Amino acid sequence: MKRTKFKYPSPSETPDLEESLNTEAGSQFGFWCLNIIWTLTLGTFALFVGTGCESTNANQSQSLAPSTPAIASTNALVQSCLLCHSTREMQRGPIIDGLPAWYIEDQLTKFMTGVRGRNSTNKSEFLMGSGVSLIKSDADVETVVTYFSELPPANHLKTVRGDATRGQQLYTLCATCHGPAGEGREDIKSPPLTMQEDWYLYDQLVRTKAGLRSRAQDDPQGLLMEQSIQGMNTQDFRDVVSYINDELSGRAKPEPAPTN
Repeated sequence: MKRTKFKYPSPSETPDLEESLNTEAGSQFGFWCLNIIWTLTLGTFALFVGTGCESTNANQSQSLAPSTPAIASTNALVQSCLLCHSTREMQRGPIIDGLPAWYIEDQLTKFMTGVRGRNSTNKSEFLMGSGVSLIKSDADVETVVTYFSELPPANHLKTVRGDATRGQQLYTLCATCHGPAGEGREDIKSPPLTMQEDWYLYDQLVRTKAGLRSRAQDDPQGLLMEQSIQGMNTQDFRDVVSYINDELSGRAKPEPAPTN
């Protein structure tokens, strides 16, 4: 995978723990850090105990019990990502399973270079801007990108309700960059939409319109997106997200509420 080289930030260049704990996102960040420490501690304990256990499936044992420090480090990094990018916690980030490698790498690069994740007003992104400091090298980037891009897309639940028919009309504004079927376009770094959760799509539309997603002057894709949706309101966002979720993604619609 061809990657743009850049200098990985030193500890002094990344958000300081004490500084982060004094922000609005501090409580979330502290909780997140404790979760990482707990996960790494459990992982180390599991490796120690696992050496004395006999598995009934040799192949499974080999895949679950890292045998080298490099593999153990890889697993710890992935597990740290999964604390937020999974359904383990009630308060979490988006599920990114199955997103294309080029898009995951592009977003990681933006976080690592400060294009995203430095605005403390956007709490979730600020948390990610601190968490990305766990990635120390190109090899770490490769590990994260490969792991998540090779997962099958999840079948997310519908949480945003809108008028999908109206959303189809609005989607014509989106199709130029995101593709007529929501498949995305690598040439302009425009992500696919059909494998992302509807709540996250809606949330990012709101944040992008408000100018909270990135430093627009350093993010031409983000600036284009921000300008493209200025004429839309929150109901428009609900409708277009419903169209993406119901029609383009092909997910089952929720059962209607029973009537008495």
